[in-house]
Amino acid sequence: MHSVLRTAATFEYAHFAHLAKTKLESEDIECFIFDEHTSSMNWFYTNAIGGIKLKVRGEDYERASIILKEHVDDNNNFDESDEGIKLSCPSCHSDNIKDEKFSKRFAYISILLLGFPLLFKKRKYECKSCGLKWSKK
Repeated sequence: MHSVLRTAATFEYAHFAHLAKTKLESEDIECFIFDEHTSSMNWFYTNAIGGIKLKVRGEDYERASIILKEHVDDNNNFDESDEGIKLSCPSCHSDNIKDEKFSKRFAYISILLLGFPLLFKKRKYECKSCGLKWSKK
């Protein structure tokens, strides 16, 4: 009997999907990546097609969801930062943190001027509880 595939997670970038796939395969969960090549060929399509999908068999869905919940952050990025150390606000010690990995303003301006984005790493954090903004050095 054939198993139905269910989407366990969606990703904006293929490398996050592959990291999550590797994690699930290390836990003996067979998984498949869908729409990777479409979004890699033209990344403007990523939102239109619903992102890069990581699918698992129906019987493995619950276990895969639990594993991915530990390793995928709120922005659907595979958490590879700080070796699993949870960040907290230096002011109020809340763990409700927004993470900005790239300078979005610079990326948008470069799209307008050059036709493609220039992404420079810039780790900025913002506490959603108290509003404090800081950079990681």
